[in-house]
Amino acid sequence: MSSNSIRFVFARWTGAIAFLWLLATPDAAAQNFWQRTNIPVVEVLSLAVNSSGHIFAGTTFSFNGGVFRSTDNGRTWALVLKVTENVTALAINLRGHIFAGTLDGIFRSTDNGENWKPINDGFRFSPHVQSLLINARDYIFAGIDNEIFRSTDNGETWNSTNLEVGDVLSLAVNPVTQDLFAGTGPLSEDDVVVFRSTDDGENWMPTGLKDFDVRALVINPTTQDIFAGRFDGVIRSMDNGISWTRLNLGSQDASVVSLVIPPGQERGGILAGTAGDGDGVFHSIDNGENWMPVNTGFNDEALLSIHSFAVNPVTRDIFAGTREGVFRGTPPIVQHTPPSLQEANREFSITANVVAETGAAAAALHYRRGGDKNFIAKPMARTGVSYQAAIPPDSVTSRGVEYFFITDLGGFKDRTPASGVFSIPIEVPAPGLVRGSAQPAGSEQTAYRLLSAPLDLDDKDPRMVLADDLGAYNIKKWRLYELLSNQQYIEFPNAAAMTPGKAFWLIVKNPGRTIDTGKGKSNQTSQAYAIPLHPQWNFVGNPFHFTVPIDNVSFKKSGKPAELRSYTGKWNDRVNERVTEMQPFEGYAVFNDSNAPDLLVINPHLTDTTGSRIALRASSSEKSRWSIRLLAQCQEARDTDNLAAIVASASNGWDEMDHPEPPTVGEYVSVYFPHSEWNKLSRNYCADFRPESSEGSVWLFAVKTNISDKVNLSFAGLESVPNEFEIWLADEAVNLTQNLREMNHCTVAGSELPKQLKLVVGKRDFIDEKLTNLQQIPTTYELSQNFPNPFNPATTIRYGLPQAERVTLKIYNLLGEEVALIMNDELQAAGYHVAIWDGRNKLGEVVGSGVYVYRFRAGSFTAMKKMALVK
Repeated sequence: MSSNSIRFVFARWTGAIAFLWLLATPDAAAQNFWQRTNIPVVEVLSLAVNSSGHIFAGTTFSFNGGVFRSTDNGRTWALVLKVTENVTALAINLRGHIFAGTLDGIFRSTDNGENWKPINDGFRFSPHVQSLLINARDYIFAGIDNEIFRSTDNGETWNSTNLEVGDVLSLAVNPVTQDLFAGTGPLSEDDVVVFRSTDDGENWMPTGLKDFDVRALVINPTTQDIFAGRFDGVIRSMDNGISWTRLNLGSQDASVVSLVIPPGQERGGILAGTAGDGDGVFHSIDNGENWMPVNTGFNDEALLSIHSFAVNPVTRDIFAGTREGVFRGTPPIVQHTPPSLQEANREFSITANVVAETGAAAAALHYRRGGDKNFIAKPMARTGVSYQAAIPPDSVTSRGVEYFFITDLGGFKDRTPASGVFSIPIEVPAPGLVRGSAQPAGSEQTAYRLLSAPLDLDDKDPRMVLADDLGAYNIKKWRLYELLSNQQYIEFPNAAAMTPGKAFWLIVKNPGRTIDTGKGKSNQTSQAYAIPLHPQWNFVGNPFHFTVPIDNVSFKKSGKPAELRSYTGKWNDRVNERVTEMQPFEGYAVFNDSNAPDLLVINPHLTDTTGSRIALRASSSEKSRWSIRLLAQCQEARDTDNLAAIVASASNGWDEMDHPEPPTVGEYVSVYFPHSEWNKLSRNYCADFRPESSEGSVWLFAVKTNISDKVNLSFAGLESVPNEFEIWLADEAVNLTQNLREMNHCTVAGSELPKQLKLVVGKRDFIDEKLTNLQQIPTTYELSQNFPNPFNPATTIRYGLPQAERVTLKIYNLLGEEVALIMNDELQAAGYHVAIWDGRNKLGEVVGSGVYVYRFRAGSFTAMKKMALVK
């Protein structure tokens, strides 16, 4: 047992989550949850509570019935409205005006129930009110037998809405969208029984629920799930009424006539009241998946009909209107202050005091390591009102510790905190966390990696994090870069601190170097972690020492899922090798397409519902018609993630499938599709998706590199293109075309000035139209001036042949010495061709600056031209 001890006093009202139920102890199950109030009548049909906590109960007309009021949480009651019909519905607006619906009309009180006025102007006959509802616009809706009436003037006048159905038994409003829902009785077999209005009742649309009376409706304010109570239990819709699922209430005879979402349980808690031969009240804390009866304190007569529920917003007690009066349910009181930093691998105990008005309650601790999916439930040992449990050392790690409590009073289960978890940061001593694999070594671009620290480090200076593993900073041994908001790189020691969620480019020359972080603590997992983003590209990392699924990563402002790019010597293939999770220590690139700063939100809770995620439409083979991948290599540098594709749902302009070209670092080669006309933050794209065209399409792309060498281009996926389409490469700068179906590769001169080419795909007539000026056969032998000139590092030499010839091309210096042999008596077809000189001699050595001569021979034709290499 640890010396660390944490004390708790549980706070009233907490929520619940799916799948987590407390195993009730025998003495807990014996305690009463419900207590009968002192209302002087028997059968209570409707309940409402105002903002001051005053409770109003609508009763049957017998035994001096009407509307009763309690101003002391149900201890005493007074009859404030006596009527000769049952009070079937109650509603209170934001001004505190009370509306009572009876089988003989509607009454209104504007003075907290002291005086009442009948308000029935507009009804064709004495209305039989079945249900009442007030929306955010203060419109009042009344279910009157088989139609709905609406008042927009506080009940002074009423007008029928456009809905004629069976009896309107229940009404509900979505607090987020303000959509209205009406539960009805069917006029005939297989009739729709729930209707929706999106325009304040002007028009009503049928939902997907049919058959049987819907006597109760409630909408969860957090999830917006809809619950309908019928004679066969509870039916749930999670898609705004389009489809419905019957939930297993645990009793085949449970006719549900009342529903309520307990306060603090908006992430899954719901109470269902039954009638007739029902079994009283059922409680679910997992959105209706599982139910348990909560009836301790009721007598047998009360169990026969639980007509209504209401919640006191002041005391947060639950009130149930039953056949035997009004009962009040009061959960245990729970107060808690989370503990502070704990040391890794050491057990610590948690002590709790549980206070319940109606007797003892049970408590259980649910804990897990950060990033684990499942919690471990542990009953807390009881001494009087004190409960204790310990979290063992194997759960106290660099991942952090998460926990919550569930209390049980008479079958009513409650959760602390209401949603989410408490998170305890864990201190990790020196040397901190050690990366599981050695840093890739080398001096080429392929040795670069993005690095992040999955801890909140005590010393965030990159020098302190890396120098003990890699030695003193020396650009010949290791280099570190940070990307600034202006998309410029800054090198260590001017780089920023290694804060959680921030990634850096690192290259290490010597092999076998393993990196540790130094002392630090785990980041809080009780809430999502937010990483600041500047516009355009950012380098980010996982702030947690566990894997986080990509579905848990999104942008704060838009809520859209984030696409991450990873680098392992080349950028990942975003279609076939998508980043599906964030690994500790790794870094990723993410593009913020907003002109303003944003936040990248990482949700560490693997069991949470994070919302639907929009997968790349282009990754769906069913939607992709065909695609061509453009691959470039210059020495060790590669760029392989470029895609020209046809997708049915794409647009000719920008759409979400067109992804920006990722940033470069070190010695690079880059292929991209330039699109400045799209007026987006990125002007260059690695993917350009187009809609299908019956004739053909043209893609403009560019190639550049900072390596003094030629670039080898190749084109993959040509077999996916329909056979009736030809595939050509066009270089308009040198008047050159190439049939890629015959030869799918070529070479261009490397330069930091972009080399623009065109990929032309289409039917024969389309190809002829686009390439007419480029496919002519010269009438004489031609040797063009090299391009560019002067050049560095490589240049292109264009020549034309009126007929097939054997060609020789050599490079000389001004002394007449042969420097390089480009072609030696090679057979070439008639047409235009290019050759590349990469500024190297016959030994592969880079030559110096100066003037050189290239000599061309084709058959009996010879020609020479000068060119200048300038470094």
